Parts: sequence; structure tokens; C-alpha cells
Amino acid sequence: MKKIFTAIAALALTATAANAAITVEYEGKQLANGEELVMNDEDFKYTYQSFPMGDGTDFEYHEWSCSVDLTVKGSAPIVASAVTDAEATQFCPVSCIPWKEENGVFTASGTYQMTELEVPIHYNIQDQILPALDNYMKCTFSDKDGDFVVNIKFKTEGSSGVNEIVAGSEKKVAAIYDLQGRRVREDYRGAAIVVYDNGEAVKRIVK
Repeated sequence: MKKIFTAIAALALTATAANAAITVEYEGKQLANGEELVMNDEDFKYTYQSFPMGDGTDFEYHEWSCSVDLTVKGSAPIVASAVTDAEATQFCPVSCIPWKEENGVFTASGTYQMTELEVPIHYNIQDQILPALDNYMKCTFSDKDGDFVVNIKFKTEGSSGVNEIVAGSEKKVAAIYDLQGRRVREDYRGAAIVVYDNGEAVKRIVK
């Protein structure tokens, strides 16, 4: 009988340890420890905004952005840390942590007294054209039961690989801009940024 109770106790401890281990989810899928997520051209969204200035000109804002939203579950406290070679990224468990830079490597870390942690990660580039990227971020989440690592690779081909964000034929063209951000006529031909009446925009070749 004693052996039976010992076996049951051992199983219970094993189950408790398994339940306590850190888990990380991305887009509803549970990731494996050490898994790599690859963000490419199609994961970057283009935003264009124009603001009228007092002198009669417009201030034009262009941005490419990519977001990776992780959900981390474990035992409190959870330590969240990241290392990257891209200063334009943001690591935001609860709130964004300022990077500390040393020899071109950026690190951030924070400790959180909670068992579930939402961790948004952003890569924002203020430019008209999506550049070719080859950057990484290594995220490590730790609790009393160990570490969980998620590797994120930002790999784009640049302007030649830009995904057409706006789909469908119901949207109407509101304006067309050349790649220097200047508004052009409807008969313009060549590479351009087409802005639709819903505020969305896409880079394309106008023929």
C-alpha cells in the first residue's frame, strides 16, 4: 500500500511540474522551446498619413511596421528578457523596455509578478520603401521551473518583395504619390504609392 501511495505522489509531483512549466503561444499556437519565427515582407504593414501644415504644405508620414504578439504563461515571478541587433525593434511585456546597447547589441529585461504575460514585439521603420532586413531577436522567459526561448528573425527582400496590402476592387483611389512622397496626377506611370479612400495604401507599378 505504501508503494502505491508513493507512486501516486510521484505522479502528482510530475504532473504539477509539467503544468508549471512555461508555455508561449503565438497566434493561438503553442510554440516549442527554441522555436524560430520568421517575419518576411508580407508581415510588414505600410501606413501613410498626410497632415496639413500652417504654411500650406503637407507633412507626410510613412511607416512600415511588423508586430509579433506572444502570450507567456508560467509561475510568478516571470523574468522576460530580449537581445537583438535591431534598435528599431521594441520589446514590450506590460510596457516597452528601453534598450541597453553595447557594441551594437541591444538588451532589455524585466521581472513581472504575474502568471500570464502579454508580450507585444514591434519593428517600426519610418521610410517610404521597405528596406531589405536581416535582423534577429532572442526572447527568453524564465520562472522557477526553467527557461523558454523564442527566436524571431526579421528577413525581408525589400521593395521588390512588398506585399500588396489592399485587396479587392471596391476601394477607390484617393491619391497617388511618387516614391519621394510627392502627389502626382492620375496619368502618372511608374513606381508609386497608391492611397485608397479607406486610408490604406500600397506600393505598386502604375501602368
